[in-house]
Amino acid sequence: MGDARCPPARVAAPPPDPAQELRRLREQFPRIDAAPQALLLVHTLATAHGLQMPSGEYRMEQRADDPLARYQLTLPLQGRYESLRRFLAQLLRELPSAALDDVQIQREESGDGRLTARVRLSIYLRGA
Repeated sequence: MGDARCPPARVAAPPPDPAQELRRLREQFPRIDAAPQALLLVHTLATAHGLQMPSGEYRMEQRADDPLARYQLTLPLQGRYESLRRFLAQLLRELPSAALDDVQIQREESGDGRLTARVRLSIYLRGA
């Protein structure tokens, strides 16, 4: 008969400290002073995808009890639907702390496939 030895028992690692895990998660967000670089990326990508951005609304929100600040952008964009989709996909890939909050699309009457969109994004940043 064969050897009936039991494999050695594995010792479970202690569970991670929730406070330490939360600190690690927060550290993955860009610092609040990186907001200008994030805005530059948004504008650069929109232009690279052929979108026009005549103006925008920008609002920084930070509650005293929240370690993350929320930079909310409302952007009117004009261009083609495919360009808008590519822009948003690339932006969310390159800026993982961004969240797409809302997109409203309206086709233009010109018949050339152009549209006007209102995009609302939030960029989450680590407070100072």
